Amino acid sequence: MVERGLDPLAAEPEAIVLYLTDRARTLKPQTLRRRLTSIGIMTVMKTGAEGHHRHPAVNEVMKGIRRTHGVAPVQKRALMTRDVRRIVSELPESVQGIRDRAIIVVALAGGFRRSELVGLNVDDVEFVEAGVVIKLRRSKVDQEGRGVDVALKHGSVAETCPVRLLRRWMEVSGADAGQPLFRRVSRAGRCLGRLTGAGLSVIVKRCCAAVALNPDLYGPHSCRSGLATECAANSVPIHEIQRAGRWASVATVARYVRAGSLFDDGNASGRIGL
Repeated sequence: MVERGLDPLAAEPEAIVLYLTDRARTLKPQTLRRRLTSIGIMTVMKTGAEGHHRHPAVNEVMKGIRRTHGVAPVQKRALMTRDVRRIVSELPESVQGIRDRAIIVVALAGGFRRSELVGLNVDDVEFVEAGVVIKLRRSKVDQEGRGVDVALKHGSVAETCPVRLLRRWMEVSGADAGQPLFRRVSRAGRCLGRLTGAGLSVIVKRCCAAVALNPDLYGPHSCRSGLATECAANSVPIHEIQRAGRWASVATVARYVRAGSLFDDGNASGRIGL
């Protein structure tokens, strides 16, 4: 709008429509919707007026854009327990391999978001008799920083036990209180600074490629969705899945439940005698 001499905070519906149709060629409908919301919020903050971002003409144009340019959101595939077992067996007994085992297994067992995992410090981990308690001091659904404890039990298989693998990584990394839990590792095996979200993505993709899984189809969220999908496939009640993954909405969990039960006894294709 600015390049056309228009003030977005005082734009008439016609100007907003012009902006939407111009940007629809390069931006996704979800991005345009977020920008409309931002225009509305800023208009109220700056002028006290509601603005025209919800005008009927604007809504109609957005509907047309969604019909023409709308695409289904790209969802990364879930990393299931069988996949993680294969990954763990392929990783080397190096500092990097020990770290990557702990990351993949802990991420799956705890359903951690990318930001939660890379934001953890050594102080946030407490080993107890039943397993390990990981303190999330801030997360996507806890912006006030009240904190939540995530409890991980001992695994039934030593090779994929999240408690055992996390303890092993902490011993190898030698991190002290106050330092990041998951750190970057140099080629020489030396532990460096905090692992970033981008670095976590590289690790997940590299681990998937090692077991012939297409790395383009997987990312850090694959471990989180893997927890929900695996639980759903094993008939864990939806409210327990929601609590385990700290999802704010049951509707979000329901997507994973559907994915995990596609081939259950209620699948019609297996009941028509083919």
